[in-house]
Amino acid sequence: MARRISVVDASVRTWYTPDIDDNREDPDPFRVLISPLSGKEIRQLRSSLKLQATSLESEDLMQAAERREEELKALVIARHVHNVEGFSAQHVQTGEVIEPKDGTTLVECILDSHPDELIVLVDIYDAIMSCSSLSDDAKKKLNS
Repeated sequence: MARRISVVDASVRTWYTPDIDDNREDPDPFRVLISPLSGKEIRQLRSSLKLQATSLESEDLMQAAERREEELKALVIARHVHNVEGFSAQHVQTGEVIEPKDGTTLVECILDSHPDELIVLVDIYDAIMSCSSLSDDAKKKLNS
């Protein structure tokens, strides 16, 4: 029989409710519509992170690598969060209430004005990576 593989559909989108404070118990929780990374994106991300890890020689390089890692995470969120519900923030300088509608505006809102909310971005990034990972069978084959 010929080899037949099924393709993980990177266009599959799933609602994710971040595990921040009591958000999951809230009757109207903050949630985001996420999609998994493609295999190509996972390889590119891993190779970027490996390159950073192997080139660290000084404190300046370590700090630059950490900034680059944060930029990569923000880029993943911007590209793979397609809708945001139940999140609003007041702009620090103008007082305007901002309601992000997608990953790009969510990242901008948090990074520009609300660094104490970085935990939200970390949780969403972890969820995207989790739904993008290999199946347990595939991981076993790679490890053997």
